[in-house]
Amino acid sequence: METIKEKMIFLIGKGFLGEKIVSVFKKKGIKVITAGIDGRVDYSLDMTDGQSLIYLFKDLNPDIVLLPAGITNVEYCEAEKEKAIEVNVEGTRNVVDSCRAFNSKLVFFSTDYVFDGLKGSYSEKDSVNPLNFYGKTKVQGEKIVEGLEN
Repeated sequence: METIKEKMIFLIGKGFLGEKIVSVFKKKGIKVITAGIDGRVDYSLDMTDGQSLIYLFKDLNPDIVLLPAGITNVEYCEAEKEKAIEVNVEGTRNVVDSCRAFNSKLVFFSTDYVFDGLKGSYSEKDSVNPLNFYGKTKVQGEKIVEGLEN
């Protein structure tokens, strides 16, 4: 039986959360290959470019894909709705399509902005009700991810 240390782990997006994830895995001796749009990654990648994702998946053949990437600035998403959709929705769709094509497991990171904040202590089973455009794009991303069987 393979252990997590023997798996190929691929992280897309190395912002604040991505950095923390890499740090935790590194301390446990687990290698994580990173990709993103900034210079602190192993591979330069724009997840809105589906063809580039396919090529990279073909090279890496990842067992597990971690996806904390996306536009998370709420004000920016309100001002640049098309860009927010391109990254948070279509980019997520591209990653899901690549995971499906290569039978990679996906760990998707969403946000509490998919909820309206009235209840608190939400779970994945609670109904979503985003109050801003960022939350709406993440709900769309969640729906895309739900279509991935693995």
